[in-house]
Amino acid sequence: MDVDRGFLTGIDPAAVHGELVDDRFVRAAIRLSGGPTAFGLPATLTRTEEVGTG
Repeated sequence: MDVDRGFLTGIDPAAVHGELVDDRFVRAAIRLSGGPTAFGLPATLTRTEEVGTG
């Protein structure tokens, strides 16, 4: 998508994640199903979001 991303400059990524994402239920389900490795996921369950500039 080619849109104006100027509004992103004033956003604190850590604060936004905490306000928009509630992953407690997913993490509990994964834990009860054998943990992240049972799904081929890294134990840390982290990821990186990137916004392209081009």
